[in-house]
Amino acid sequence: MIPVYKPKLRTEEILNELKGVLDSGWVGLGPKVREFEKKIEEYLHVNHVIATNSCTSALHLALKVLPEKVGARKIITTPITFVSTNHVILYENLEPVFADVDRMTGNISPESVEKLIQSHGPDSIRGIIVVHLGGYPVDLDLFNQISKKYNIPIIEDCAHAFGSTYKGKRIGNSDNICCWSFQAVKNMPVGDGGAISTNNPDINKKLRKLRWLGIDADTVTRSEGGYKWEYMVTDVGFKYHMNDIIATIGCVQIRHLEEDNNRRAEIANMYKGSIRQDLKRKVWMPDYESDRSSSFWFYPIFFENREEIYNSLTQKGIYPSMHFRSNLRYPMFQNCETEGGCQNAKWYEENVLSLPIHLHLSNKDLEDIVESVNEALSS
Repeated sequence: MIPVYKPKLRTEEILNELKGVLDSGWVGLGPKVREFEKKIEEYLHVNHVIATNSCTSALHLALKVLPEKVGARKIITTPITFVSTNHVILYENLEPVFADVDRMTGNISPESVEKLIQSHGPDSIRGIIVVHLGGYPVDLDLFNQISKKYNIPIIEDCAHAFGSTYKGKRIGNSDNICCWSFQAVKNMPVGDGGAISTNNPDINKKLRKLRWLGIDADTVTRSEGGYKWEYMVTDVGFKYHMNDIIATIGCVQIRHLEEDNNRRAEIANMYKGSIRQDLKRKVWMPDYESDRSSSFWFYPIFFENREEIYNSLTQKGIYPSMHFRSNLRYPMFQNCETEGGCQNAKWYEENVLSLPIHLHLSNKDLEDIVESVNEALSS
């Protein structure tokens, strides 16, 4: 069987690092979490990273620290994403408003976003969430221009994009609030975990309190120079922190990120170069811009007979997936406002397929996958 995803962890390195952590007795929110945060700060070239227990938690906290704006209850977002991107909007009793996407990448469309801002009025919009889908960056220059023009902040859902670049800078090297995932099958897996990155010191301070129950100083800070038991709870916060066991895994995994992303790019390029577009069935490949690079958490390929291709592959023990169903299908979002009914998102959902793209795939596996796809396309 060839699954769509299978995480690769450096077991021996991780176990060697974990022994000292487990022996220390400090396995909660401790010094290893801060070490992992610093490694991400260095990698992204960003001032502050706040590690969390998931990207969902990170997105929720990002919404919590958006500037207050009286009467602004709407968040412009994308329907083509994992559902947690949009669940967090409901956590805060805000209103998702769905922009359409670019048909061939699935990324949220800046033109569609601007139409929604103009039709609803900028004073009604609290924020915009953009997702770098599959690791392929949105056009940040256009979105940042929209943000500045209408004074609406942007949250970047970077769950798929650790290692992606835009115009020579890493995704996350941004003045937006950026949210990250290190979940079990992401391109830097730690089991489960997330983070928020920001260059804003005030937002950093707020987030560090909110991820640890609103307490004004975490245990590491209170242990410097001898343990101090007294603290103040200044906000209603959440138990969203990362722990030192997960952070230790992250400190090992980040050493191999570039190597791993390069292999994913090789796999995507093999699919692009070897799946034939001159056979009986139509197939479309995304045309990625040269000014940005994807981490290739997945690589979307579009088939006019997607279900037939899927069934043909699974009969041969190859299990692709589909990223993602439009969130407009789910009952909690069916009555939300959209831009033009999100027709591109509908086409994307009906045609996209994600072929296996993980680090355990051999070149022979890839040849078998390509051969099977081409056979299905010719039938």
